[in-house]
Amino acid sequence: SEKLRVLFFKPTEFFKKIKAETDLKVSVKWAFASLVAYSILSVLTWLILGSLSITLPEWMGTVTGDYLTVAFALITVLLSFIFLLPMSRYFHWIALKLGGKGTQDDTTKILFYSEVVSFSGGWIPIITWFFSLWGIYTMYRGYRVLHSLSRGRAIGAILLPVLLILLVILAILITIILGILAMVIGFQAATG
Repeated sequence: SEKLRVLFFKPTEFFKKIKAETDLKVSVKWAFASLVAYSILSVLTWLILGSLSITLPEWMGTVTGDYLTVAFALITVLLSFIFLLPMSRYFHWIALKLGGKGTQDDTTKILFYSEVVSFSGGWIPIITWFFSLWGIYTMYRGYRVLHSLSRGRAIGAILLPVLLILLVILAILITIILGILAMVIGFQAATG
């Protein structure tokens, strides 16, 4: 459709056109439809590649056609869609802290439409990274238009939430590792 073409090739124009949209149903439908298409095409691609016994370069891993891998990929995608709404609140909070002027619905639209871009070609082996990067670029353009953020602040609205989540995960991992080390050292001291 024309709207999808504009989303892909002219994201700034796309977000300017949808700025007045107050109903999230359209963006949710688009994201869900692209998720379903992504899931089906991913499964078919992995099953076909697995049946061909294609071995990719070592840095890319091996395509095995393993159903567990396909199930894990689908569950991951479904969970990402489910968590997109709560995560949009977190992304919105960061955008506001950076001076964003958009609404919660604007942030949700940015995240859903960037997922549409990522899911649209994310099932294609070897060039998946391109669609992921283009989805991030679409998110950047959305922040610039719907939140009226400068270039640097729009980049910050994308990177800060991710960095904060990574820091929390790192803190949890360090805590677990230190706990295990304390147990090992304590066990060695008690038996040694």
